[in-house]
Amino acid sequence: MSDFIARIRQWREALQERWNKFSLNQKVLMTGAVMLCLISVGMLLSSQMGVDYEPLYTRLSVDDAAAITEKLDAAKIKYKLEDEGSTILVPAAQKYRVRLMLAGEGLPRGVAGLELFQKPQFGETETDKRIKYLTGLQGELIRTIETLDKIETARVHLVIPEPSLYASQEQPPTASVMVKVKAGYEMTKKELQGIINLVANSVEGLKTENVAVIDQHSNLLSADLPGAEGLNTVEMSAQQLVIKRQFEREKQLAIQSMLDAILGSGKS
Repeated sequence: MSDFIARIRQWREALQERWNKFSLNQKVLMTGAVMLCLISVGMLLSSQMGVDYEPLYTRLSVDDAAAITEKLDAAKIKYKLEDEGSTILVPAAQKYRVRLMLAGEGLPRGVAGLELFQKPQFGETETDKRIKYLTGLQGELIRTIETLDKIETARVHLVIPEPSLYASQEQPPTASVMVKVKAGYEMTKKELQGIINLVANSVEGLKTENVAVIDQHSNLLSADLPGAEGLNTVEMSAQQLVIKRQFEREKQLAIQSMLDAILGSGKS
C-alpha cells in the first residue's frame, strides 16, 4: 500500500513539474480544452438521459423499416431500433409529428391488398391485371392470417398457372404460407387446418393438399394433417369461421369499392 501511495506522489510531482514548464498561454489553452471536453460530455449525457423514447411503429417489414430510417436520417430525427430492426422508437415529443411526416410520404406502405384495383392505370394489359390481382389476393390473405392471436407476421405466395388449351397440360394452383408464431405459442392442428382451408377456399381450383405451411424456423407445419374431407364445418373452430367470413367480407368490400371508383357510387 505504501508503495502505491509513493508511486502516486511521484506521478503528481512529475505532472506538477511538467505543468510548471508550460507558458501562460499553454496553460490557458490546455485548461480550456479540458473544460470544453467535460462540458461536451456532460451535455451529451444529459441529452441522452433526458429524452423519453416511444415506439413510432412496430412489426415493420424490412423494406418499410429501411425506408422510414432513411427519411428519419434525412430529417435529422433521432431514433432507436429494437426487435431486430422491426420496431423504431423516436423521442416522445416528436412521435405524432413524425407520423404525419411519414404519412405524407406514404410510409409505412405495409402489405397491398385488393385496393390495388382502386387505381386503374391506362394501358394495363391482361397480364398486368393478373399480376395485380395475384398480389392483391396475397395481401388480403396475409392481413387475414395476421389477425390470428398466435400469429405475429405471415407471408403468402400463390402460384396460379395460366389456363391451357389442353386439359392434360393444365397445372394445378399451389400456395405456400410462412407464419411467424409469437413466442410462447404453438399452433394446433385445427388452427393450421383452418389456415390451409382459408387459403384453399380463396383460390379457384386450389386443393388443400397443395397448400404448404411453414414457420419461421423452416418447420413444415402442414405435414401429417388431415385433408379437407377429414375436417367438416362442425369441427372447425368458431374463430376459423369468423376469420373466413371476415376475409370474404373484406374481399367483397374491396371489389365493391373498385366498381364504385370505375362506374360511380351506387351504379354497380
